[in-house]
Order: sequence, then C-alpha cells, then structure tokens
Amino acid sequence: MAKTKTAEELKDALEKEKQHIEDRYTQILDTLEYERDRIQNELRREFRTARRYVRANPEIGVGAAFAGGILAGVLLSTLFKSN
Repeated sequence: MAKTKTAEELKDALEKEKQHIEDRYTQILDTLEYERDRIQNELRREFRTARRYVRANPEIGVGAAFAGGILAGVLLSTLFKSN
C-alpha cells in the first residue's frame, strides 16, 4: 500500500511539473512573439525614416553608397591579396 501511495504521489508531482513546464514554455513563446513583433515594427519605422531621408537628400545617399562600395572594394582586394 505504501508503494502505491508513493507511486501516486510521484505521478502527481510529475504531472504538476509537466504542467508548470508547459505553462512556462507558453509564456516564453508569448514573450518571444511580442518581442519579434516589437522589433519588426521598430525596423519598419527605421526603414521608412531612412528611405524618407534618402529621398529628401539623394546626394548623401549616393555618396554613402559610393563610399561603402569603395570600402568594400578595398577590403575585398586586401583579403584576396593576402591569400
């Protein structure tokens, strides 16, 4: 009889732990979903702001792209020269 009671207590404890883990897992998923949505919205706002800025100041956008291209070219040529 003692073994049966202990087995039932163990089974109940495991069931409670399982439920706790499932609840925590659901909370974590909800938190991650919320953060994903928040970051996506923030990135969309930043993208729109950057796009408006480049449209209002195209010469700066072209200059930045040119400078980035020069920098990428120098880095790639240095990388391939060393091999």
